[in-house]
Amino acid sequence: MKRLIFWVLAFVPLLILVELCSFFLLRLIPTRIQERAHYRTAADYIQAAQQAASVAPQIEAPVRDCHEAGQTCVNKKVFSKEFGWFYPPYFVFQDQQGVIYRHGQNGERLTRTYYAGDLIASYGDSFTHCNEVRDEETWQTFLAHILHKNVLNFGVAGYGPDQALLLYASHETMTPKAPIVMLCIFPENINRVVNVYRNFYMYKDPLSLSKPRFEFLHGSLVLFENPIKTVGELEMLTKPSFIDEIGAHDYWYQLGRRLPLIRFPYTLSLFRWKEIVARSIKASLCRFLPGIVPPTFNLDLYAEPEPLATLCGIVDRFVQTASKRDQYPILVLVPHTDYVREVLETGASRTDPLVNYMKSRNYVFFDLVRAMADMKPSAKQLDAWYHGHATAEGNRVTADLIGRFLHEQAKKDPKLHLTLYQK
Repeated sequence: MKRLIFWVLAFVPLLILVELCSFFLLRLIPTRIQERAHYRTAADYIQAAQQAASVAPQIEAPVRDCHEAGQTCVNKKVFSKEFGWFYPPYFVFQDQQGVIYRHGQNGERLTRTYYAGDLIASYGDSFTHCNEVRDEETWQTFLAHILHKNVLNFGVAGYGPDQALLLYASHETMTPKAPIVMLCIFPENINRVVNVYRNFYMYKDPLSLSKPRFEFLHGSLVLFENPIKTVGELEMLTKPSFIDEIGAHDYWYQLGRRLPLIRFPYTLSLFRWKEIVARSIKASLCRFLPGIVPPTFNLDLYAEPEPLATLCGIVDRFVQTASKRDQYPILVLVPHTDYVREVLETGASRTDPLVNYMKSRNYVFFDLVRAMADMKPSAKQLDAWYHGHATAEGNRVTADLIGRFLHEQAKKDPKLHLTLYQK
């Protein structure tokens, strides 16, 4: 009996120590991944969407309600069966910071430039739309002044490259066509191309709309259309059976169902989360030991075959569509403080697999993330360039870098040279 008590007393401190170590190692898991483990059922997402809507209510409306020029809509997103949501012609709205966004006859954000011709049409998400700055402070406005031709802004907040591609495809009959088209990809956007319902990915987002998505199946890109076809069907997003149905095609919904909860005993939880913990440790070490520890990034879908193949397929489709329309396609990787710092700290970018793919296909692309990192900006400069989205100063830097890239590319490409400098 005494021997048993001795061994128990000897092992209890060891077990406590192991539990403490496991607890602190589990803290290395990004909060966003830990939280996702608590979203496992359709009811969880329905409740999250309702809570988000109560904090920041969204008004969803058919397009016809937003056609009146000069109308101001606060925090309003317009439902679209083709894209999930979009900005219709002459749409005007104001955000919570008081910034007013005005859109033109084709849904493009106005740039306040009036040059003789349109040179570039840009497509992408809120970093292309240039949220949080005035119409005259977008990078498209600054770039237009550099090139002395109009640069159209078809960015839409919350879009993935899949929605941007579909929006571009819908502009087939738009005249006149800009001779250059840009698909602007924010590094985080790979997370959106595997998503069919906004709240599966951003579960506290009041947007709460579904979207179409592409899947890369059997070597080809297959489109799954928006599961919601009319405004009246939006109520389907409150039905668990429908949430389960669309969740079958959503990466994030499936991930949440797989992740175990973090709870006592923490040693067992650590075993279940060991791969994610190991990645988090590597991600931290590669910043302290660059060149020694291979670059590793948290929440990195560029390291996963299916999301990367889907994004590459979207890039292919964009280039093919532009070529058929006799437009010059350019792919742009859009920067942000976090991604610039990753390059500065590790010497690598999470988008390198996509960059390598675009190189292998001889696509014309501009890695703005690396271009900005090559400027060796200080922390103070990055803070001045980005307050969430790019500031007016950040957009000016972006426009300057794109302008330099276009001029350098034109020296190597006669077709771009002719397009860029024709009267």
